[in-house]
Amino acid sequence: MSERITHEGIIDNIESDTVFVRILSKSACGECHSKSMCGVSEMTEKLIEVKQNTSGFEQGQIVNVILDRSLGNKAVLLGYFIPFLILIITLLISSSYLSELWSGLLAIAVLIPYYLMLFFFKDKLSKTFYFRIERL
Repeated sequence: MSERITHEGIIDNIESDTVFVRILSKSACGECHSKSMCGVSEMTEKLIEVKQNTSGFEQGQIVNVILDRSLGNKAVLLGYFIPFLILIITLLISSSYLSELWSGLLAIAVLIPYYLMLFFFKDKLSKTFYFRIERL
């Protein structure tokens, strides 16, 4: 199993110590031979900010964007798994005391402080979740 996650991209812009790389994010069925008839496939462009020494890179160059696999797992944990647990636990506990409507609303409402906390700590998280680029 690879220790890193790589994705091919094109350098969009270069600033003093930051490289902006445009990647094409595809859904799981984005490579399917039937995607033109299916209508389910989804492809979106994303701009990744990479803080790295910019020497040797130029705009339009094709590069690999790299993220350590452990950081990818941590991102999934923070972005999906923990909020899911918070939602389910709140729903299970509140359903004993409240109606279904209020339990559902409360379960969704408790996610607001969690995501606000992630938002306020985004600078600290950006130091933890860092991308690297390498030439192809």
